[in-house]
Amino acid sequence: MNNMSRGNMTIKVVSIITALSLFVLMFHENNAPRIRRQLMIDPRTVDTKIDTSLLNYPGSDIDNATTTTEYRVIVLTVWTHYPELLESHIASISTFLTPKNMEYICILNSHNPQTNQELMDIAERLNVTHLTVPQPESSRHDPSRHHANALEQALHQFLLNPQSPIQIQPDDILLLFDSDMFLLQPTSVEEILHHGQYSIATMLQRRGTLLSNTLVEYLWPNLAILQFSNPTMYNELGFFPMRLQVGNQTFNLDSGGASHSVVARTKQANRTRGMRQVDCSTQNDGHNNNDPSSILLLLKSQNWLWYEAQRNHPAIPENCVKPDLLGYNNDCKNIIYHLGSAGSNWRNCPEDYLQQQRTQLQQHLRQQMQQYNNNNRV
Repeated sequence: MNNMSRGNMTIKVVSIITALSLFVLMFHENNAPRIRRQLMIDPRTVDTKIDTSLLNYPGSDIDNATTTTEYRVIVLTVWTHYPELLESHIASISTFLTPKNMEYICILNSHNPQTNQELMDIAERLNVTHLTVPQPESSRHDPSRHHANALEQALHQFLLNPQSPIQIQPDDILLLFDSDMFLLQPTSVEEILHHGQYSIATMLQRRGTLLSNTLVEYLWPNLAILQFSNPTMYNELGFFPMRLQVGNQTFNLDSGGASHSVVARTKQANRTRGMRQVDCSTQNDGHNNNDPSSILLLLKSQNWLWYEAQRNHPAIPENCVKPDLLGYNNDCKNIIYHLGSAGSNWRNCPEDYLQQQRTQLQQHLRQQMQQYNNNNRV
């Protein structure tokens, strides 16, 4: 074959490859999902590059807002159940959380594709950032690992990724806020952190004892507030459950266990604030709806609902239904309401009863937000 024939053959091959490439590109563009503020990651990704064809991030709604702080509050929440609560969840945070320069990020983490689609549709309609992370098959029957993996990937693939539009910045506040946590009154993360005095505020989980010099503490990733002036601290933060040897004892740490070293360091510097259940039962004797502690009206009705439920489900345990009030002091300020089993049903409670709880929560939340907005209308 002469050189001219070889040249013609090469041109034809290149032309065919080019045509096929254009066809594949056109097919991809015509069939690519229309993604708005949705972040997706490839489990094979090992570097910091983000596939921009899967990312359309128009910017935060607060980009042009006038704020008193230079940092954001990034609300990172994992959703596996009950899409009907998502809008109420976002509404409660938008209404009651301060400061207002906030970015809400929804992690779609259900085993059920239909649930993830419903969550995505709601997030799209509300124009909030949502992301999907790959889950290994090994986490399918391990809820703690499943939850931890979602947080780990969201943090390290996106919030710490210099290529990401939602990259966390120095002094940004990261609020890990599970889908069964709700705000029913004004809550300030700045106040909880004492305006920078603390780096971590969380419900500390514990293994071992101080007396035996085996105490291990780690954050509860369902509800934690983090603010580091140096974001590299997040690189040392882990959420996976783990086994830890302390002296001659071995402890099984639940979800959040891998954070124990960061918690120990911040506690040593007196920069960790522990949260606890609070009792506001003496704060609302007058049933004053103008009092933020009217949150207890819901607790009273929850208790009534439990007694009603026992008529239909005599064996229902009380811990199925008792909601938690979580806070940092006993003055009933900055209280966070934990819906508990009605938000994830990890206690396997009767579903019809839990549906009543969720419906009642949404009704009460609407009343609280309307009351608040009326009282604060300019």
